[in-house]
Amino acid sequence: MNTSDTPKVDTLFINGLRTGDAVLLKEIYSRFFSGIKQMIQTNAGSLDDAKDIFQDALMIIYRQALRPDFTLTVAFYTYLYSVCRKLWLKQLRNRSTKGEVEITETMDIMEEGLLEAITRNEQYKLYQDNFRKLGDDCQKLLRLFMEDRSVKELMALLGYSSESYTKKRKFQCKEKLISLIKEDSRYRDLY
Repeated sequence: MNTSDTPKVDTLFINGLRTGDAVLLKEIYSRFFSGIKQMIQTNAGSLDDAKDIFQDALMIIYRQALRPDFTLTVAFYTYLYSVCRKLWLKQLRNRSTKGEVEITETMDIMEEGLLEAITRNEQYKLYQDNFRKLGDDCQKLLRLFMEDRSVKELMALLGYSSESYTKKRKFQCKEKLISLIKEDSRYRDLY
């Protein structure tokens, strides 16, 4: 590949992530996964760890790429590798505090926006994991509530008998979700 084409290809990869282009996503995996896998396996990781980190990194880059102010200032692989490396080192630090593994690679100074994106991604996973633990009724109620439905709409859609019961039930479901999140061991690391 001609090096003058590299910025065009990097832009294609970013656009492919933005649009969910299956062909470009497959190309990203085929070109870049082996390098990420090698970095993780060299630093006390498994193939499954590499797959998880790679997927998480793509989600972070996807969310970053959706921001209107996002501009890729380095090669796509450099950015992907950096995100994967930061995620992996963070996971290793978490393991090392439990006495499981020693970190064998030093960490560079992390770009502030990238650290925030990684943290937001982990917070979102924490929320999603605990949201799924709620009963179907609470999940449906909270989804509708997040769609800015009125109490009367919630009452009608869920078959509740009164507005006061609907409000009470919404409060109970929110409190249950908050309780599940705060009881999760990941909560202390993220907040």
